[in-house]
Amino acid sequence: MIIAILPVLLLLYYVYKKDPHKETFGNLIKIFVFGFVSTIPVGLLEIIFELIIHLDKKNYITLFIYVFIGIALIEEFAKWIIIKLSVYNTFRFDEYYDSIVYCTFVSLGFACLENISYVISNGIGTGILRAVTSVPGHTCFGIIMGYYLCYTKFHEIRNNKSYKKYNYLSLLLPVLIHTLYDYFLFTELIGIWIISYIILVVYCMKIINKVATQNKPFYETTENQIPSTMVYCPSCGTPSTTGGYCVKCGNKLPN
Repeated sequence: MIIAILPVLLLLYYVYKKDPHKETFGNLIKIFVFGFVSTIPVGLLEIIFELIIHLDKKNYITLFIYVFIGIALIEEFAKWIIIKLSVYNTFRFDEYYDSIVYCTFVSLGFACLENISYVISNGIGTGILRAVTSVPGHTCFGIIMGYYLCYTKFHEIRNNKSYKKYNYLSLLLPVLIHTLYDYFLFTELIGIWIISYIILVVYCMKIINKVATQNKPFYETTENQIPSTMVYCPSCGTPSTTGGYCVKCGNKLPN
């Protein structure tokens, strides 16, 4: 069991310690648990999709469709929607690096239960292998998702329509990368997989260092038309730059 959980904890700590302004443990644990629990319905959906598509691993086209929809899309959408519904529109999601932290915690919550189940079923050897492959892989998918959600938030609060593009990319890119990650493994293109994996890990480390170094509040005033004032809904915590009523829950906003 330790071999299943330890790599998750180490990667969580690595991402957490780089946060210039630490998030509360309670909130991070909540996001982690959401990711952990989501593994169960996601696993059921994957089984159902595999039965529907009549998976034949020797048919590379069918295999790609299965990996893209039946694994990558289902898993990454579950993580993405958890972030969107639980923390994205709250006062807790107020700095660039927050996006990286929350997406990593939900991804590693998912990876944790998945890892435990694999180790119980297949033994310590599988745990050791997944500690240097699958667990860091899920971390990278979360980092990339967080990176583009950071841009989404940045442009959204400035009423810049390009936020829609980044919003799509925050889901699409993790799905595509996850698809290629699994597809290269399933088709036993190990050389391509190793090269791709190394590039992915290096790229994600650069993302973490970049965002942590440039970290600042989304609402900070600069020449880039950032709102000079920001109020939060007293009911749901949704940030707003306008008076009147909350766009999410309709509660009266403070003046």
